[in-house]
Amino acid sequence: MRTLPALSRLLATLLLAAFASTVLAAGGTGTQLARYEAAAGDPVPHFRFFRVLDYSVVDGRTITIRTGIRTAWLVQVDEPCDALQWEPALRLESYARLVTVNTSRVEVGRYSCRITEIRPLDMDVLRDLTQST
Repeated sequence: MRTLPALSRLLATLLLAAFASTVLAAGGTGTQLARYEAAAGDPVPHFRFFRVLDYSVVDGRTITIRTGIRTAWLVQVDEPCDALQWEPALRLESYARLVTVNTSRVEVGRYSCRITEIRPLDMDVLRDLTQST
């Protein structure tokens, strides 16, 4: 019965690779991180997803993951994932499509970084902040 989690991980990998948005240059920008943090809600212990529409690298420890038209997450990892800036795809490790703080990992190439924080992004606030700059 281990095939279900393996299939879930494979599907998440394929979806992230297929729909990945442009990966930012190394280091990201402080302004961009501040914008995402301003639009982020309080930390949550987990999120469930059925598909990943895209992701964006903010910096070596922060990514955004969009799982629906109006649903996105600001995700922090425990160490800088050095390959985040250069790899064209990442793998989101989950169990039954549930991404959990301190259990799930972001895997990029041969690097594996534990997720330490998940915050929901308010897409309306983010849109307003983006338009005002």
